[in-house]
Amino acid sequence: MPSARLSPEQVENLFPFMVAIDSERRVCQIGRSLKILVPTLKCGDLVSEHLTIQRPVIDWFDSSLTGVTHSSITVQVNGNAAPPLKGELVVCNNGEIIQLMLRPSISGPEVLSKYGLTVRDFAPHDPLVDHLFLVQAQEAGMRDLRSLTTT
Repeated sequence: MPSARLSPEQVENLFPFMVAIDSERRVCQIGRSLKILVPTLKCGDLVSEHLTIQRPVIDWFDSSLTGVTHSSITVQVNGNAAPPLKGELVVCNNGEIIQLMLRPSISGPEVLSKYGLTVRDFAPHDPLVDHLFLVQAQEAGMRDLRSLTTT
């Protein structure tokens, strides 16, 4: 049975905030939108220079890191006011590559511009985009309701 293989470009389009690291924990691929949030992140850098794992409590160099698959992971950008990044860790090539499929934890559309992001920086299938539009519509409705009740 044939199996689906994705190119690095396809992975980046599906997961624009992803980062892949090798067995030495050096960055080997960076999603197009993660580059906006962490402009100093470069291929070849140690991931620990730029990102810290918040949950679960584990170090990048801990041998049990590859056992964190199929569960939620939260990372924070070091020395940067960027929002926390949440997602999942995927082990590839028998542990040679670890991919973190992440997305920023954003509460409302006004926060996007604070970090230099637009809805186009998210994958089209990301439910966060729909959530942001709903929040924006709700806020507009509340403003309209307030203006009707104050006149």
